[in-house]
Amino acid sequence: MSTRAEADSALRRIEDVRELLELADLTQIVTYALSAKRVQNQIETMDDAEQELQAQTRYDGKHLEARFALRFHAPNVDYFADIGGIFETPETVELADNVVPEFLSKIGVMAVFPYLREAVSGLGARLGAQVPVIGLLRLGDITFSAPDGSDPT
Repeated sequence: MSTRAEADSALRRIEDVRELLELADLTQIVTYALSAKRVQNQIETMDDAEQELQAQTRYDGKHLEARFALRFHAPNVDYFADIGGIFETPETVELADNVVPEFLSKIGVMAVFPYLREAVSGLGARLGAQVPVIGLLRLGDITFSAPDGSDPT
């Protein structure tokens, strides 16, 4: 009979984001929060609109969640969308430290961003406000990195 430590040491280790991409499938989109409210602000046109994007990850060996919170400040409306994409591998794997930030930058954000964009646009339409058009996100526009010496998950 093998011990838990022996089983853990036998895990497949993913060293490159391409390996993870070959294994993982996007299996779920989770909406955590959506909001829009009319405000008095100094933003006069959509050209002056401001956006902030924050990321979080969660990994349990088979499920990697790429979660993004978008704040979009438009003329007289503030929007917020917090949405995650859950990627699943068919087997439990161990990820090298560099894999999660690269996965977020190249795959996670590209998979989830259209849902964030649609959420903000839909909220604007429901408010009867000028519907914001959030531009394309191009590969490499946003990069994530793990803090030195820490686990990126």
